[in-house]
Amino acid sequence: MSADSTLPDGPDRGAEIAAEPSLTAEPSAAVAPSAAAPTESVRPARPVTLVACVALLALQAGAFVALGIAVVTGPTPAEGAGAVYPVAVFTLLAGALLAIMALHLWRLRRWPRGAATAWGVLLMLVGLAQLSVNGPVAIAVALAGAATAVTAFAPATRLALAGDSDGPDEDDADGPTGSTGSSTPAG
Repeated sequence: MSADSTLPDGPDRGAEIAAEPSLTAEPSAAVAPSAAAPTESVRPARPVTLVACVALLALQAGAFVALGIAVVTGPTPAEGAGAVYPVAVFTLLAGALLAIMALHLWRLRRWPRGAATAWGVLLMLVGLAQLSVNGPVAIAVALAGAATAVTAFAPATRLALAGDSDGPDEDDADGPTGSTGSSTPAG
């Protein structure tokens, strides 16, 4: 071995270790130096809009879970006791779905982006509908919906999620053969 190949640092040290057969037989020698080497990310860093969207969805998920727990543990009127549990189940499921969307957005999956945008628009509509009944809460709900929709629909978020291959691309909607079922053009 040369003197420079015994140094554990350097940008190409992981490739050198993998190429040396005497060191690959011992797993700890192959893993330790490559873990210290800087790793290159295939995708760019998460943009601020994506982080904000994930934070908003996680906050909304927590609010729904807290509301579901409060519905069950809070005081219930005697005549409405039967309606408490379906409302609690609905709010807990909504909180779980929002948490799943936030988790998968954080993992840079693109499927929750459309759902988060639709959820934000729905929150805006609910907030505007409740404006005459409970003004400050309705404004907060509408603003949270607007922020969720804007951050999910932002171009930076779209670009960060563009490399995900969890579904068909827009160009592959009909599959490899097209809508006619054959590989020859219909004419």
